[in-house]
Amino acid sequence: MSKVRRDVPGWKPCRPDGTPLKLIMASVRRICAAHWHLRRWFAPEGLQPIWARNRLPSATVALQTSFICDFEIDSNQNMESKSIFLTNKWFVFSLLAVLATAAKAGLSVTGSNYDPDSFAIIADFFLDGKNLYAETGRYNYGPVWGYVVGALRYLQGILFDEIILQDFHLMLALFLSLVDIALGVVLWRLFSFKIGCVFLINPVSILLTGYHSQFENLALLPGIMACGLLTNSGKDLNRRFLLGVLLLGISLSVKHFLFMLPVWFLFNSSLDFRQRIVACVGPFLIFGASFLPFVIGNPEAFEGVIQNVLKYSSNHLGGFYPRFVNLFFPVKFFEKAFSILPAFAGFKFIWIVTLLGLGWLVKNKQPLESCLIYLIAVCVTSSALADQYLAIPVISCIVFWKHPAIRWYMYLATIFLATSPANIGSLQAMKWLAAPTQAIGLRAWHPVAALFIFLVWYFCRPKLQWSSKASNNTDWNVNFAKLPKK
Repeated sequence: MSKVRRDVPGWKPCRPDGTPLKLIMASVRRICAAHWHLRRWFAPEGLQPIWARNRLPSATVALQTSFICDFEIDSNQNMESKSIFLTNKWFVFSLLAVLATAAKAGLSVTGSNYDPDSFAIIADFFLDGKNLYAETGRYNYGPVWGYVVGALRYLQGILFDEIILQDFHLMLALFLSLVDIALGVVLWRLFSFKIGCVFLINPVSILLTGYHSQFENLALLPGIMACGLLTNSGKDLNRRFLLGVLLLGISLSVKHFLFMLPVWFLFNSSLDFRQRIVACVGPFLIFGASFLPFVIGNPEAFEGVIQNVLKYSSNHLGGFYPRFVNLFFPVKFFEKAFSILPAFAGFKFIWIVTLLGLGWLVKNKQPLESCLIYLIAVCVTSSALADQYLAIPVISCIVFWKHPAIRWYMYLATIFLATSPANIGSLQAMKWLAAPTQAIGLRAWHPVAALFIFLVWYFCRPKLQWSSKASNNTDWNVNFAKLPKK
């Protein structure tokens, strides 16, 4: 590789210390320097190619070069043998974050579906001082998201002259893009730089954050952080452990698809008895306490929480697992046999029992690995399945990317979302792909079937050795037993 050029006008080697302003300024300097190098190296006679001059932004060209080089060159090589694209991982990460955010913002202005419209209604209720759980059946989550959309709606009134849905959708996409960036940083810290970068640019998150603007990522962020803290907390109820329990409770208060994960921790052998009890009970106490300001003295709101949050069911029996069970035993039998249960009635009872069994099987795993398996298991065994649920196992898929079933899931999920009527498949420009894909009957549960294959393989090969975090190979799996104790 060519030696680094030091005669770039205005070039100043910089390794930002992580502060936002310095990071942005360093990124701008490196983009300019990268563009200058490309002009000198690829067009020394001043004959810059048309594709570089008119079609592609210089930032994209720099990104492509730096991203490829950084994955191919060992970080221990002499700094003088590297190009300027390799001198700072923060530059690559921030550039990927900017491009991913731009893509999501661009998708948000092409249209929307039912959910952003519902979020706008919820935000108006919140700003008017109305009770979210007493006024509408459209709000099926914990209270945190109500505060978020209310704040975004208020900010929209300050930044824009007109209050229209398209601008609100754009603000949703930008906020959730920032959450994705934060998740990428957490994954970088917990696993590796590659995993953090790939999460930023994975197409499933881009489609769901940009167009659909559902907020699974906002619940995943404190959930993943919590499991990282629990894994490295030691055998004591220290501040790190208690902070992890708090974050897990906040995750449930955002969106409660991690509701069985605290129960899994009750089985976990890496935690002592007191830790198991606190990790199981604490998040549910926080989740329940988050509703108190809304339900105290308001029977209608209390009934709304019971019916629209705790008993909410979207597309019941539309998931992969009911179809799989129905191959061996009629699902209608379970629907009738367990219909009298006050909670998790019908086939949902089979879902809960299955999750409990899987939690017992991972009792010897670290909390972080248990969380990754849970994200896949809850999607596979769910009695219902909607487009946004496909974002739940994405983090696990990137960590376990080596397995072919995981890759098959990501490919199929991307095709499904790109052709879904609830996503960009509703756009006229995508009819050429959406029409034949919908004609062959591709549904959300088809990619989930690949995750089922992965789960079977995972539990049938419990002694599989994952590659170490410190290794330099290309297997992006993690040896959880060797994660550093901080």
